[in-house]
Amino acid sequence: MDFFYFLNILIFILLNTKTSIMKKLIVLILFALIGINSIYASSPKDELQKIDNANVKVRKKCDLNDQAKIENQYLEFIAKNPNYQAQAYIHLGELFSVHVPAALQNPSKAMDYYTKAEQVATDSADIGMAKYNIALIYYRGFGVPQDFLKAAEKCGEGVIYSNKQCVMLGEIAELGLLGDRDLNKALEFY
Repeated sequence: MDFFYFLNILIFILLNTKTSIMKKLIVLILFALIGINSIYASSPKDELQKIDNANVKVRKKCDLNDQAKIENQYLEFIAKNPNYQAQAYIHLGELFSVHVPAALQNPSKAMDYYTKAEQVATDSADIGMAKYNIALIYYRGFGVPQDFLKAAEKCGEGVIYSNKQCVMLGEIAELGLLGDRDLNKALEFY
């Protein structure tokens, strides 16, 4: 039974009750139910998590129709929750990037969403994650010419916000992808 069913019953009893003690008790119960309902109401983070869970299922099923539905859910979420735009754009990028089977990949959409995340992010973790994902696109040559220099630049920018990018920089230095191998530099980043 849902909250509004109980609310209707309590209002009916309240209107048809003659004793004031009973009315006070019903009013207290109403306030308690309203309070309980607000505790269990879903937050924007909960809503984003539900969409993310559906995103994971789409990746496993490799279904283009479901992918379009999830994309629309993220975009609707962004319109309603401006404080969570960056996180949602990052997840949208993942919906089209190297994280999904080849049939679902769309490099230009992934890059667009990661770039939007980078532009709207205010949280350092979100900024770092957006920059890392853009660097990963350049590092792997996903829909763009492979460019280790651009990857290293984005990683370098991202390191300021989050240290997750250091591993990619370490690999670039270790393998000598921008010139001579530099194992000391690689160790700094690992």
